[in-house]
This record gives sequence, C-alpha cells and structure tokens, in this order.
Amino acid sequence: MSADEPPRPAFRERLRRSAAIARGFVPLTLTGLLVGGLAAHAIKYQGVDKLDLLLLMAGLVGAVILIAMLALVLVAALLLHLRIRRMETPPARLCLNAGVWQPTGFELSFPWFFPCIEVLWAWESEPGHTIALEVKLERVGSRALELVRPQKRGIYTRLRRRITVRDVLHLTNLSWGFTTPVEVQIMPGAGHIDGLSLLARFVSGEDLSDPRGDPTGDRVDMRQYARGDSPRTILWKVFARTRKLMVRVSERALTARPRACAYMASGPADEAGAGLARVILERGLLGDGWRFGADGSATHTANPQGALEILARSGNPESQGQSHLERYMQEAATAGFGSCFIVVPPGGGEQAERILQAARNTPMRVILCIALDHIPLDQPEAPAWKRFLVAPESAEAPPSLESIARRWGSGREEVLLVDRSSGNVYSDLNAIVAARARLKAKASA
Repeated sequence: MSADEPPRPAFRERLRRSAAIARGFVPLTLTGLLVGGLAAHAIKYQGVDKLDLLLLMAGLVGAVILIAMLALVLVAALLLHLRIRRMETPPARLCLNAGVWQPTGFELSFPWFFPCIEVLWAWESEPGHTIALEVKLERVGSRALELVRPQKRGIYTRLRRRITVRDVLHLTNLSWGFTTPVEVQIMPGAGHIDGLSLLARFVSGEDLSDPRGDPTGDRVDMRQYARGDSPRTILWKVFARTRKLMVRVSERALTARPRACAYMASGPADEAGAGLARVILERGLLGDGWRFGADGSATHTANPQGALEILARSGNPESQGQSHLERYMQEAATAGFGSCFIVVPPGGGEQAERILQAARNTPMRVILCIALDHIPLDQPEAPAWKRFLVAPESAEAPPSLESIARRWGSGREEVLLVDRSSGNVYSDLNAIVAARARLKAKASA
C-alpha cells in the first residue's frame, strides 16, 4: 500500500459495517422473532398437541398480526423504493446551517394509504457512519418534504440516505440506503453573535503616533458606541441631540495597523467556537491582509469562501487531532502578522498544552477566543446531587467556568469569552470567575 493510499478499515470494522447492512434486509426484529416463536409454540405444542384452545387462538392472533405487519412493511418498502428510483435529480451542492430546521429540496410522493407504517430517515457519509443531524419528513398533500437540522459542521462529498420502514409495533422492518451525488457543506450556527466590536481593540492602530513624527493621537474622531467602551468617552451632547451613543476615539495614528490572522482549533464542544470563527470571517473583523487556518487542513487561505470551507471541514471526524497550529504560527510570524486569534475549544488536556506552548513560542500577540452556548453569570451552579441525577442536554457539555479559567486564564495570553446565545463578549475571564465565586458564596450562605 502506498503512502498516499488511505488505510483500509480493520477487520472488525468491516465486519460491523457488513452486519449493519445485512441486518437492514432481515424483515423481522428481535421482538418479531420472539413473537413469532411464541406464536409457533402456542399453535403447535399447546394448541394442536395439547388441544389448548385458548393458547391456540392467542397463537393464531399473534401469527396473523405478525404476517399482516410483515406484508404491509414489504409492500410499503417496495412502493417507496420504486418511487425513489423515479424521482427527479437533486441539486449537486447543498449548503446548510447547523442548529436550525431547513429544507433540502429532496421530495417524493409518499404512500398515504398504508396504516400502521413508520418511515425513518437518516444520513450517512458512508455505510455505517451516520452524519450528526436530525431528519424528518413533512407531509404536504401527497408528497413528503425532507427537513434536516444538523448538529455539527462538516463537508461531505458523498451523501448516502438510509431509509427504514417499520410497523408501529416494531415487529418487522426493512432498511436500505441509496447514494446521492451531492456535496453537503454544513456551516456552524452563529447564534446571536453579531458585531464583536471588541475585536477592534486588538487589530487597530496605536493611540500614539510614531515617535519620529508629531505628537498626535488625540481623541478627536468618533464612532458609534460598542460593548466594552469606557463610559467616559461617550459624547453625551451628541446623544441628547441625535439619540445615538457616540464615543471619542483617537485619530488615525502613524503606526501601521498590525495584520491579523486566525486559527480554528477543533475539539469537543467546539461548535460555538466555530460559530464565532464564522462571524469573524463573514464580517471581515480581521481587517486587511488577513489569513485563516484550521485543524484538518494543512494549508491556509485569505479567500473568504475558501476560509469558510476550511472552517466547515474542521468539523469532520477525520479532522480531529490533525493540528497544524505550530507551523501555521511560524509561517504567520515570518509573513509579518502582528496578532493571531486562536479559537480554542473549552476543554483541555494535551491539546490545551500544545496550544499554550505554541502561543508562548511566537512573537505575535495571541488572543485566545473561547465561545460557549450559555454563560450562567446570574445564577449559581447546580448542586452536585442535581448534576448527578439530571442528564446533560448535550453529550459535548463544556466544562465549568472555573476549570476554563484555570486552564486558559493563567498565562500571559489574552482571553476573550463569547456567549453565543446572547452575543455578549467578556475580556476578563478571571473577573467573571470571581463574580461567580461571590454569587456561589452568597447562595450557600
């Protein structure tokens, strides 16, 4: 096998995939096999041999129900398969957003006259590997429209839909898949993150001019107020006249604005961080001459569309663990970049140590960006017994703010904390943790 050829899956993995495919064509479930065995036993050994009419009737009823369900599933699956083969060609490219229900343009006429039948729909990147999304069929007259809600970003060049037809009693089912020549690009959801004007502090010019020039740099210009600006710079007379909050800013300094780059480090519970990176790219918050890279891609780009594709590909399962951060930062520092935004997952471990080590070995100004779906600043943490009894809403639940502060807020790197659900941006992680500690102490008292 050559070095460029992808490794073949292990024997157990191939056996598991083959068993999953073969199981889809077995018309009886475990419950159906059990009901069929009990019905046969009741008819043959209890009804015929021992002349137990009650068990004979019970066995006959169970056998009739099982045969009726099997016949309905077989006919419905055959009709649905024929209609799928005659459907129109779907679009060649599909762009979706994570976290929201949206149509895919895939529709087919659905048999409405079959009672007691359920149709389950799933997406796979390859046989046995389901894409993390929810799929449902919405009836519109005699047709069924496909709606999906992706849970994680990614790019898939091959889409395989798996259909399962079963009865409502779960006695019989049939499952098969068909491949569609469509490229699927799933982008992370931005939530309520909008302007992120706080990032302008890290990519703007200095307040003072070059020492070799005139001592300019006074606050003579103005712009609209953004979260994080000091109230002392607000122009209250302008607010009274126009009802708009404006602040004084320094005039354009002679010192050139440093070029900024960004990098997306993928990991557990990183979907909120991917939404933050998407907003940074789409709003052009890095300024001119920017650069973007991400885990899973050995190259970087300064093209907006290419950067979004790299961001989406960082969510693929094969991109996990493929980090090129050290080489990326070395090349960025050599190219003259002055600031680097690293969007990091809230978790830690060896990945956090590698990121912090790369940040310490670069001459660039490093800003670590952490995004969470919800930052509970005004309510205390749930007690231990409640966390033990109540299951978390997501399998990728982020760690607590205290553990995030211990892991990311102990170095010289600047840390930005972003709440995707509200859009709030916090630049002092340790102050937030201290406020949480005071709230917890007040609640316990």
